[in-house]
Amino acid sequence: MLRVFVFLLLVSLLPDQLFAAKTDTTGFAAFTQAERELIPVAKSFINARSDAQRRQAANLVYERLGKLLAEPNSWNYPFDSLRLSTISVLSAPDGNCRFFTWNLILKSGDHKYYGYVQYRQRKEWILSPLLDTLRLQPKDLLDSEFDPERWPGALYYQIQPFRSKRQQYYLLLGYDGGTARYNRKIMDVVRFDPIAGPVFGAPLFRRNPKDYEPQYRWVVDCADQAVITFRFEPDPGIVVLSELHRAFEDSPDEASFRVPSGDYHYFAQDKKGYWVFYPLLADFSFGKARRSGRRGSVPD
Repeated sequence: MLRVFVFLLLVSLLPDQLFAAKTDTTGFAAFTQAERELIPVAKSFINARSDAQRRQAANLVYERLGKLLAEPNSWNYPFDSLRLSTISVLSAPDGNCRFFTWNLILKSGDHKYYGYVQYRQRKEWILSPLLDTLRLQPKDLLDSEFDPERWPGALYYQIQPFRSKRQQYYLLLGYDGGTARYNRKIMDVVRFDPIAGPVFGAPLFRRNPKDYEPQYRWVVDCADQAVITFRFEPDPGIVVLSELHRAFEDSPDEASFRVPSGDYHYFAQDKKGYWVFYPLLADFSFGKARRSGRRGSVPD
């Protein structure tokens, strides 16, 4: 009877031993545990009662995640559970960079952003913290480059690699909660300089095909409750954005009163690598683009 008990005990322990051995061979056991511990903290910087508690949670995530991402094998870990929480984990399609961004929402309705970017430089991976201090900078958002210490903070939801003048760039689309009265969506670019590291912004956004003073990024402000489209469509390779108008005829022409009209504009990349704004996109079906000869169709 004792032999049977010992045998059953060993069999019951066998699956756990095998699982532990399998986990150890990946080198991800520590990452999995650390990720699990981050999830409740990540939720609390949105749900905590006071601003002080929210700031404390956001700063704690910043500290712990930074240490985790500095580990040599962190690039190979997918952070799938983290990306299902309040943190955006966005990897470039070419596999050469990955952004981690999240936002702290204060009781006033203002937002503060936190982030890291991992990127490949030759044969090694570099980690760069992103510091949301742009509100301390002059009002030159549309005409300036920024480094990671003056990052124009956003919650990134889409990234697309492209080239312009033989330089590799990444198109970034992000959300900025702005204030209690308006929201903002931003289209930016980033390049990874061998010396300076991440550089945000470049004069690549033209208001029309004949614009010879292009902007460094594109910003759309709208009413706080408005839901707008601003996204990259891979077929046919354009960025589609909602046309905005005033909510009512007598509304002030201010961001807090701008809402979608139901029509769309778009950006298409020209032969020189600029992203050019075109009004009134016609005959377009999201997820399945169609070309048309009518005004406003995607240019060839």
